[in-house]
Order: sequence, then structure tokens, then C-alpha cells
Amino acid sequence: MPEQERPNGNGAAGHDASAAAAFGDTMREAEDYVARQWRENPIGVAAVVAGLGVLLGLVLGRRR
Repeated sequence: MPEQERPNGNGAAGHDASAAAAFGDTMREAEDYVARQWRENPIGVAAVVAGLGVLLGLVLGRRR
């Protein structure tokens, strides 16, 4: 008969550790994607980053 999962008081810590590991994996994948795009099309990536910077500046500038 298989064992049933029972809470032992440490379930949240285990979940947080697995979520942190998954987040770390996702960030590494995102970093690899951006690096690959930068090598293949640096001008396009720079244009997107500049556009996002302008939009962020406009949004933050309107808060005054």
C-alpha cells in the first residue's frame, strides 16, 4: 500500500525551495535566450531595450 502524503510542518519550506529552484532555472533560460538574440541581432535587441526604457521613463515621469 503506497504511503500517503501527510503534512509534517515543513511542507511550505519544501515548496518554497522548489519554487526558488524553478525560478532560477527560468532566469537562466531567459538569460541564455537574451544572449543568443544579442549575438544574432544586436541592433534589434538594442532597439527593443531602448524602446522599453523610453516607455518606462514616460510612465514614471507622469507620476509627478
